[in-house]
Amino acid sequence: SCSSAKKLGPASINAGAGAYLGYDDVFIFSYESDKLSKPLDDKTAELFLGPSNQLITAVLKGHTAKESYDSSQKYFLQNIQKLVTSEPSDSSLIPYLFWDKMHQVCLGDEAAVL
Repeated sequence: SCSSAKKLGPASINAGAGAYLGYDDVFIFSYESDKLSKPLDDKTAELFLGPSNQLITAVLKGHTAKESYDSSQKYFLQNIQKLVTSEPSDSSLIPYLFWDKMHQVCLGDEAAVL
């Protein structure tokens, strides 16, 4: 979760956790205010939450910490590319997706699994 990899992540590794996946700074996302009552229809929020949720989904499916991290990172890049090539382009979201991508971390043993 937000900023947990700044202190909790390293502390968890030092206490014996195999790996820690999270964010070392705030997680930024945008959403469509008219979709608050229907979050599954919110395509803007999905740009941010999809890659983050991919991380958890991959871990739960038995992938290694590194594989899960890489899968999420790839998803962030795909969403950034989608915004760059979309018509009309909504490039205003790109810096925030890039921020989240750059602040997602994989600490500890990259080969760790649940």
